[in-house]
Amino acid sequence: RDATDRYHVFALLGMQQDPRPDHQGEAMFELLFAAKSRAVAGPTDAYNMYYYDFTTPCPPMCGTEWINTTVNHN
Repeated sequence: RDATDRYHVFALLGMQQDPRPDHQGEAMFELLFAAKSRAVAGPTDAYNMYYYDFTTPCPPMCGTEWINTTVNHN
C-alpha cells in the first residue's frame, strides 16, 4: 500500500528470438512489469498504468520505462 491508494503490480514473462545480427538462433527473455497506482511518479497510459521493461539482453534492455504502449487490457 502506498501513501495515496492501493496499487497493483502485474508481471509478464515471455521469450522471443534475439534480433541482433550476431546472435542468430539465440533466445531472449522479455520481462515486463506494469504498476497501477495513483501514486506512481512516472508516465502512465489511459488506464493509469505505468510500465517498466526488464527485457534481456542487458544491455541494452536493463530497465526501460515505457511511455507510449499498446497493451491488450482484456
